[in-house]
Amino acid sequence: MSQPILQIQDLHTHFFTDRGEIPAVDGVSLYVRPGRSSLELLANQAAARVSQRFRY
Repeated sequence: MSQPILQIQDLHTHFFTDRGEIPAVDGVSLYVRPGRSSLELLANQAAARVSQRFRY
């Protein structure tokens, strides 16, 4: 099996607003192997989840 070309472990991201800190990503880990296009799918899914959080 080939080595990942991208590896992210335990990623945490927060937005800071006037209302306080809003967690956007909490403990996400992923890897992408050469020749795979799953990163685009993961990014789209993550963006949708972040958008859902900010609707309220």
